[in-house]
Amino acid sequence: MARMMVTCFTAMQKQYGHKHLGAVAITLLVGMTIRSNDADGTRSTIIGIARQLNVPRTSVRRSILELVRQGIIMAEGESGFTNNDDYFAGRLDADCAVDIPTAILNAAADLNRLLGNGKAQ
Repeated sequence: MARMMVTCFTAMQKQYGHKHLGAVAITLLVGMTIRSNDADGTRSTIIGIARQLNVPRTSVRRSILELVRQGIIMAEGESGFTNNDDYFAGRLDADCAVDIPTAILNAAADLNRLLGNGKAQ
């Protein structure tokens, strides 16, 4: 699991164009929250995200401005935000993304082994 998290966060850090993960941590969390809300059919607002993550609205607002500037998310209506699927679709082959599926599958296999689900029958 740790290897998967390192692989995923390193890839995302490169995608966001920052020198280190600490500089982009809140922005990553805000982006992931919007993506998760989209999947659940929940509207993403600055206030809602701030409550979900328990972070100040000013931090969420700064992150959203950065994500909109990069084209990663889009405004939806007066106060909502949604992911820009075209942005992600255009980057599926990016160097920073190619290791993610393998890392996820390896972590799933490791977790299955830990839970005893990987035994031969």
